[in-house]
Amino acid sequence: MSASAALTCELDGRGTNRLSRMRSEGQLVLRPTHAKGFEPWAHHQAGVARVSLSAGTAGPLGGDRLHLEVVIGDGASLVLNEISATLALPGTTGDRSLMSIDVQVGEGASFIWLPEPVIAARGCDHRQEVRVRLARSARVLLREELIMGRHGERPGAIAQRVRVTRGGGVLYDQELRLGGRHIGWNTPAVAGSAKCVGSTLVVDPGSAIGAGSAALGARSEIVDDSTVIMGIAPDTVQISSVGEDNLAVGRSTVNALKSLGPPWAQS
Repeated sequence: MSASAALTCELDGRGTNRLSRMRSEGQLVLRPTHAKGFEPWAHHQAGVARVSLSAGTAGPLGGDRLHLEVVIGDGASLVLNEISATLALPGTTGDRSLMSIDVQVGEGASFIWLPEPVIAARGCDHRQEVRVRLARSARVLLREELIMGRHGERPGAIAQRVRVTRGGGVLYDQELRLGGRHIGWNTPAVAGSAKCVGSTLVVDPGSAIGAGSAALGARSEIVDDSTVIMGIAPDTVQISSVGEDNLAVGRSTVNALKSLGPPWAQS
């Protein structure tokens, strides 16, 4: 199966966030929604555009090619979440499935991406590519969680690359390969014995969330025995966490966000 969806959020002449384009296809179904729990930056802000992505069919299955395009215009604010976790499954041909996401965030715009976890079911071979282009004053929170197999199941193979550019230069570029045929993924250098791996990237222009002491230059902070905060740039941090499940990773991520100060702490 091949399917694509597209979403554009713009600020109109009255200062209202407007969904000027919302196209769904196949497995990728976009729906306007309301607040779903705590949302940094957008909490208690009724005017922020909110959209949920849900699955129209099972999968992705091996061989599927899915693509999502998101554009946030200058000054606009969008929260995009998911209704349920994504279960990557093997297909009948043994081919790899692919989910690609392209995001463009304009000047002074804010984008909050809160997907549910991707579960690498036994026998799957799945790749996810996330490409984000930021204007220099764009704000972003980008969360990703990968779960290694269903309960009591050996995981399939999953590879994820997240690449973020700002003003034409590379701000962040990370590829993670877990499960199945990816050698070394369950060593202490990667996931160890953890079943879930989570990563949250926060870009907040004008802040100093990524700055450390004068001696260190960049922030480097241990939140707990499975979670760290690392400064990527003076205004950018990555929160990395591993755990037995996504609930443990979620709790650690919330604690890490608290340490960044307002508006990150959940109230």
